[in-house]
Amino acid sequence: MSNESKQEYLSSIMERYRNSSKKEKQKILDEFCTTCGYNMKYAIRKLNSTSEKRVRKKRPGRKKKYYS
Repeated sequence: MSNESKQEYLSSIMERYRNSSKKEKQKILDEFCTTCGYNMKYAIRKLNSTSEKRVRKKRPGRKKKYYS
């Protein structure tokens, strides 16, 4: 299964996973793990995550020392 198809499959079942009961979540998770070949914990993180990527602010480091 290609990465693009995995991403499409993830986006299609993400909302269904969030709105289901605990027993239904287990069935959806098992199906998702066998289809995509993901580890269970990784699949849980993928299904619970938001689709937006986090943007991190760049922290200033210490000043560089230049010797002449």
